[in-house]
Amino acid sequence: MPPRRTIAEVEEAARQRIAEAEQAAEARAAAAEQAAEERAAAAELAAGERAAAAEVAAEARAAAAEQAAQERAAAAEQAARERSAGAQGAERARREAQEAAFEEVAGAVEADGEPEFDVGHVEHDGDGLEGGERDGEGGRGDRHHGLPPVRRVSLERVEVPTTPDEFLWWAIRNRQEAISWKRYERFVDSVLCVGGGVGGGDEFGGAGVKRLLNDIREDPSTAQALEGTHEIITGPAQYLDRVRGYQMLKDATEMFLMVEAGLAVTRHAERTKRTRVGEAISRLGPHDPLKLGDYERHEFRRRLREEYFRKLGDGARGLPYIQLILEKLVGLPPKPFELVHNANCYGIQYEEVSQPVMIELIWSYWMEQGMLVQTLAALSLRFQNKRHGDRDPLANLEIDPLRGVSNLLWGYIQDEGNRLTVQRRAYEYMHEYGLDLTGAAVPNVRAADRRSQFLRSFHDLLSRAYEFYQADDDTTVVADPFPVLTALQTLHMVLAEGAHNQFGDLPWTSRVEMLCQQWILARPELREFIGGRIMVPYREAWMDRVDAMRQLQGWGSVSITNYRDLATYGEMILLTVRWGEWSTIIDPDNAANWARAWRPMVQMYLNAYRVVTGVDLTAQSTASFQQNARYEQPAYLLERMLEASNGPRDGSRTRSRSGQISAPAR
Repeated sequence: MPPRRTIAEVEEAARQRIAEAEQAAEARAAAAEQAAEERAAAAELAAGERAAAAEVAAEARAAAAEQAAQERAAAAEQAARERSAGAQGAERARREAQEAAFEEVAGAVEADGEPEFDVGHVEHDGDGLEGGERDGEGGRGDRHHGLPPVRRVSLERVEVPTTPDEFLWWAIRNRQEAISWKRYERFVDSVLCVGGGVGGGDEFGGAGVKRLLNDIREDPSTAQALEGTHEIITGPAQYLDRVRGYQMLKDATEMFLMVEAGLAVTRHAERTKRTRVGEAISRLGPHDPLKLGDYERHEFRRRLREEYFRKLGDGARGLPYIQLILEKLVGLPPKPFELVHNANCYGIQYEEVSQPVMIELIWSYWMEQGMLVQTLAALSLRFQNKRHGDRDPLANLEIDPLRGVSNLLWGYIQDEGNRLTVQRRAYEYMHEYGLDLTGAAVPNVRAADRRSQFLRSFHDLLSRAYEFYQADDDTTVVADPFPVLTALQTLHMVLAEGAHNQFGDLPWTSRVEMLCQQWILARPELREFIGGRIMVPYREAWMDRVDAMRQLQGWGSVSITNYRDLATYGEMILLTVRWGEWSTIIDPDNAANWARAWRPMVQMYLNAYRVVTGVDLTAQSTASFQQNARYEQPAYLLERMLEASNGPRDGSRTRSRSGQISAPAR
């Protein structure tokens, strides 16, 4: 039995073993570190050798490639010189053959007295000189060789014959320019500042406004509607009236549209020699913003009247589309001119058939989706000290009463009972276009009639027009415009179905109200209160206020500029489809001319729609989800874009595209 060790001996033995283990571990670690360093050094050396070898190989390959390229270039240059020499030799041989032929002909003439064939009327391409003039050798040139003329071959776009409806398109573009924002702003500034000369210029200012008012007042069609307006507008020089500020703005806006929005060529020729107020073509003068090509004013009016307009009866002339409608109302001629304003007399309204208004409700739809109406709604609520939600971005909005915009907003709010409601516009959007509005202000809208095929027909037309442009740009093919023609016919019929009931009156009223809203927002005072980005080049003065409000309220990031493009160019396109004679046209040339004439507008609309909704109508995809998105309601696409931009709603404020700010979610 081994002797028992003491605790001290055990501890000493343990310390020795621990020390030995530590020494062994240190030795192993040192050995491993040394081995790792050796391997790293070896790897670094190998990598350097491989890199050097690769560099040498790359330089060798580059040198070989450069040498080969030089050799190929030299060979190509030599071949080109040989081909040039061969071509020169062939040309000399051809001329020698021509000389021999000429000498043979000359010998035959001397021997027989008459040539065997005529050599005096050979046509040539080029400078048109005869043989003697071309080579200066006494007529011993190409004149006498008897060869066929040279024909040039080039790739050019196929020219399409002009069609009479092009006159209508020019007139529509002119009327759209006539009611543009810049002209409207100058007109209203001139009317509201008579005597002050603010922004009116020669076109509307001073005596021009008074003359315009006199023309309107003497026209029976507007005398009753504007009764009492003369005293309001031509009174003392002032910017705004403290009592009727907004009403003055509204009257001036209606007057502007009555003057500029109508399409008419002549008045009742046998009744009067005066130019009709609202006559579109009569304003095609040297100061008009739109120049109609090379046509002079009277020549254009004559050709539009004689080559496109049709006789409607009782001396009136109008659009072929209107003539087709009147043919269905046999036995009901237009009212005599003296009885036009007598509502008790039965008959067709002369004004409606002879000078239709060039306005489409789709302009109002896209302006409303662009948050124009909602911006004024937010300002009006804050102006009345009303608050929605836990946080009001307009809490610091304090408009002083020393400037006119305060009274304008007061009048705007007071006139609320006379304005169209969101629901009325929503119902008419459905009736004319089948387009929806979303938001708390239009819950559960139940329309009696809606154009469910409009969106499909309209987007098919835009898509087919884009396909036509692609084929038309390829000069190796002849683009087929027939698909565009059928799309125009389909959309024309859909638009005609919605041209009933409130059609005409509601788009007019909506345009008046939204123009007033734009003019109020364009006031310099509102930039101080709302803010805006000075360096952004907006096309119209009111647009930066809407975008500033969009940022304050969290209404998405898409600029109002894109909505403005949708409104403006969409209106132009639909006007050409609605008032054209597409139901009876079978010639594809009309569709080709339409597509080419309106190409900038179609492409601008397609681009703006892609930016606003995220849907590319030009994409040639067969995927079912993309096809469905092409025909989906824009309102729902906008809601998805908003959620993608802002993230899920947090309940503090909900977005409504219906012209109101909805209450917080509870």
